[in-house]
Amino acid sequence: MDAGLPLGEFTCPIRFEIVRPPQPVVKHEEGVTYVVQGDYEIAFRTTLRFADSKEVPIRARLFGENSQKVVVRDADGTPAALSGYTQGRSEILDAAGGVIFAGRYYDTRT
Repeated sequence: MDAGLPLGEFTCPIRFEIVRPPQPVVKHEEGVTYVVQGDYEIAFRTTLRFADSKEVPIRARLFGENSQKVVVRDADGTPAALSGYTQGRSEILDAAGGVIFAGRYYDTRT
């Protein structure tokens, strides 16, 4: 099955765009700090530039539905990192705006 698309190595500089920013909510429970957010959208734009000079413009959209992280603190109690998970939906679109991939995502240890 040949879709007529180029194959092989490529580079792709990515531009990020926050369409609908996350609204983090900080919660404190029993000495633990959590950061929770959802209902946000992030867009990416790039052009796949193949070694044979062919180019394929791509757009992607991530719809964040639920992100829950715990604040990791150092020995002095100072916030040092976040650890948790994020889940939502993603879409990859071609140059004309047609969806070429849609699916769910679930990232752990984010």
